[in-house]
Formats: sequence, structure tokens, C-alpha cells
Amino acid sequence: MEHLTYTIDEVSFKGYYIPDIYNRVRRAINEWQKILGEYVTFYEFEEPTHNADITIRLGKVENRLNVAECKDLGNEWIITFAKDLEWDLGKTKFTNWLRKALGLGERFDRCILHEIGHVFDFPHSQDEDDVMHHNTKVNTISLYEAQHLKLFYKEHNGA
Repeated sequence: MEHLTYTIDEVSFKGYYIPDIYNRVRRAINEWQKILGEYVTFYEFEEPTHNADITIRLGKVENRLNVAECKDLGNEWIITFAKDLEWDLGKTKFTNWLRKALGLGERFDRCILHEIGHVFDFPHSQDEDDVMHHNTKVNTISLYEAQHLKLFYKEHNGA
């Protein structure tokens, strides 16, 4: 079984309500965990560290057309959300509650789910119903994506 650790670069998200970001990332991780439970286990580092397999941060993305990007640096993955965009995340506990009541925050949720898919080498999909579509509008992993990923792990783990 593969073990993946992840952390959030809290300093880069300065000004945002950090517990909300952790909760959103946990939800995305849990979606992937439901599919990959027998092959992959995720562990959260509560303190930001350079030893995590996946680091999530706010920063500059290389391609200005992207709102987020995922890079494989060999020994770790960096998921970066464009810092020059106003992300639909709460700045305080109150605004977080209000945004949730109004249904905001979904853009970040879709993006983190999509970018974690790249960690598993998922390419972009042409199907608009897939979370891996380049301009995804869905918050769930499609049945096709789930089956494809399970098959991939089964073949590569000799199961």
C-alpha cells in the first residue's frame, strides 16, 4: 500500500480562514480515498513541512491561463493556486459560514479535487462530466474516472 502525506502552506494563504482550507482539502482527499482505499492511504501533516509528498499553496502559476497547477518535483508534488485570483474562500469564520450558506467556495473545491487527480497521473479529460476536464464544473469523481484509476492501481500493484 502506498502512503501519501500532504500539508498546506499556511503562510501563503495568509488572510484566508485556514480551518476552512484544511476542511476543503480533507473533503477532496476523502473523495480520492474512497476510490483508492485499498491502494493508497493519505496522512495530513498538521504543521507545514518540506517532508510532505503533496504541498498545497497559494502562489504564482506558470501558465497565466490556469487558475491552479500541479507540479511533480521528483520527491514531492506542489499544488499551486493562482494568488492573483480572488478565491471564493472565507476570510473569517463568519464570512466562511455566510459563503457556505450562499453556496460559494465550490471553485476551490473543484480545483483541489482536479489537481489531486494529477498527482495520480490523470491527464485532462474531454468529458465535461469528469473532474479531470480542463474546465471542470463537477465536484465529484465520475464513475469512469473511478474505474480507470482502480484498474490502473490493480495492474501496477499486481493485484
